[in-house]
Amino acid sequence: MTFEDEFRDDLTNKGTNADYQDIGFNITGHASGNIPDADMNTENAFTYTLAYEDMGTVGDFDFNDVVLKVNYTSGTGTAYVTLCAAGGTLSVKVKYTDNNSSTQYIKWGESQKEEIHDAFGYSSSSMINTTAGGLTVESINQTINVPADFSIKGIGDNPAKLTIEVTKDDGVTEIGIPDGTDKGGAPQCICISGNWEWPTERTHIDVAYPGFGKWGAGYTTYLNWWSEGVKTDKDGNILIWENTSTSSASSN
Repeated sequence: MTFEDEFRDDLTNKGTNADYQDIGFNITGHASGNIPDADMNTENAFTYTLAYEDMGTVGDFDFNDVVLKVNYTSGTGTAYVTLCAAGGTLSVKVKYTDNNSSTQYIKWGESQKEEIHDAFGYSSSSMINTTAGGLTVESINQTINVPADFSIKGIGDNPAKLTIEVTKDDGVTEIGIPDGTDKGGAPQCICISGNWEWPTERTHIDVAYPGFGKWGAGYTTYLNWWSEGVKTDKDGNILIWENTSTSSASSN
C-alpha cells in the first residue's frame, strides 16, 4: 500500500506531486475468521473563502466588496454559504448555477432578501464588516441544495459554480473564480482554502498580505501568503478584519 502525504486542491491544481511513494508498506500473512467491516466514512469537509472586487481594474483591491465562506462535505447534498462582508457600494446578488445550468439567487436569512446589503438590513451605500470601528453586523448562513459532485467554480464539463452579479450604471456584470488573468492584471475574485480574514476597507491586499503579489507573479512560490498577514501598520491602523460576531443561521 502506498500513500500521498499532501492534499491536492482541485481548484488551484496545487499540492501533491502524485508519485504515491511518500509512505509504503506491505502486509503479509493469512487472515482467518470474520473480520468486521471498517468504518468506511470517507467524506471530506472543506471550507473556502471567496473574496471579490466589484469594480474591476478601477477597484481598491482590498478584496472585501463581497466576502463569502462555503462549507461543504463531499458526497452530501448540502452546502453552507456564509455572507460575511459587503464592503462595496454597488447592488450585488449571489448566484448558484447547478450541474444542469439552472440558476438561483441565494435568499439570505429570515428576510429572504437576495441583495446582500438588504439581507444585512442596510442600504447598498453601507460598508458592512470591513471598517475597523465601523458598521459590524452578524454574518448570515444559508444552506443550498447541491449535487454530490458540487463545485464552486465549474470544472471541466461541470457548470456548477457560485458567482456574484453586480449591478452598475452600464448593466449587470457576473464575477466568479477566474481561470487566470492577463499579465499585469488582477482577478476580481480569489478563492482561499480555509477561513481567511480579509483586508479592512481600502487596505490594498498587498499591504495586508505582502506575499500576495509575489504569489501572483510566480504562483508556485509564496503558497502560504494567505496565512502571513500584517494585522496593523506602524501607526497602529488595523489592516485585517477580525470578525468576532456570531453567525445567524437560516436555511431555504
